[in-house]
Amino acid sequence: MTKIKINIAYLFIAFIFASSCSKKIDVNIPDNEKKIVLHSVAKTGEQLSVKLSESSSVLNEGEIPLISDASLTLKENGEAVAEASFIADGEYTFAYNIKENKAYELSVAHPKLASVNAKINTISAVKIKSIQLQESTDEQTRFKLVFADPAGVANYYLLNITSFGITYDWQTGEEIYGENNLYYQIDFAQGQEEDLPYFESKEMTGYVISDNLFDGTTFSLNLFTNIYKGEGAQEEQTVKFHLYSLSKGYYNYIYTRNLYFKAKGSFFAQPAQVYSNVENGIGIFGNYAIATDSIKLAN
Repeated sequence: MTKIKINIAYLFIAFIFASSCSKKIDVNIPDNEKKIVLHSVAKTGEQLSVKLSESSSVLNEGEIPLISDASLTLKENGEAVAEASFIADGEYTFAYNIKENKAYELSVAHPKLASVNAKINTISAVKIKSIQLQESTDEQTRFKLVFADPAGVANYYLLNITSFGITYDWQTGEEIYGENNLYYQIDFAQGQEEDLPYFESKEMTGYVISDNLFDGTTFSLNLFTNIYKGEGAQEEQTVKFHLYSLSKGYYNYIYTRNLYFKAKGSFFAQPAQVYSNVENGIGIFGNYAIATDSIKLAN
C-alpha cells in the first residue's frame, strides 16, 4: 500500500513539474526591426486595392497586426496620380483605374515603420481565339482552348473555368444557383511540363502556365473536366473560360508560394523563399488582365 502511495506522489510531482515547464512566450520585435507587409494585385481596368500589415515573428500565435495609419501614393509613368483612402482591416483603396501597358509605382509611408515602395509594368489581356468541344460523356468533357502567345517576351497565364449551376451551402444545406469554379486537368501529351502550380485566391483559381515552351505561337491547350449531367441538370449549360495574363512578378510570387507550401509539410524538403518585390518591406505588387470566352453545352 505504501509503494502505491509513493508512485502516486511521484506522478503528482511529475505532473506539477511538466505543467510548470509549459509556458507561453510572447516574442516582441522592436519597431526598428518590423517591416511593412504589402499585398496588392492590380487588375487592369479597375481600381487598386492594397492590404497592409506588420511583420511578426513566426513564434507569435496572435492575430496579424494590421496597419491603419499609413499614407499611400500611386505614380503612373513617374507622375503622382492618386492618394489612397483607408477602408478597414488594413485595406486601402485608390479611386483610380489601372491602365494597361503603364509603369506604376506604389509608395507607402508610416509614422513608425520604414517607408516601402514597389513597381510594376502593367500588361494587356491575351485574347482567346477559339474554344472547341472535343468530347462530352458522363465521365468527362474535353475542350481545346486556342490563343496566340505574343512573341519575344515572357508571358504567364492562369486558366480559370466556371459554369452556372447548383451548389449547396455547407452550413445550411441550402441550394445556391450561381457561377462556380470547375476543377480541370490538362492533357500533358503535348509536352507541357506536368508539375504546374495550382493557385487559389479570392482573385483567381486555376493552373499557372509559362510560355517558355510555346513562345510566339498559336497554342492549343487540351483539357478535360467533369460536368454534371445527371438528374436535375440543366438542359443547357454555359461554361466560361477566363484566361488571366499575369505580370512576371505575380507569376514568380505564385510559383514560389506553391514551392513554399509543398516544402512546408516535409522535414527534408529544401526551404523555399516566397518571392517579394517590395523594396524595404515584404510582399507582392502584381498585375493581371483577363480575357473571357464561353461555350454552351446541351445536356
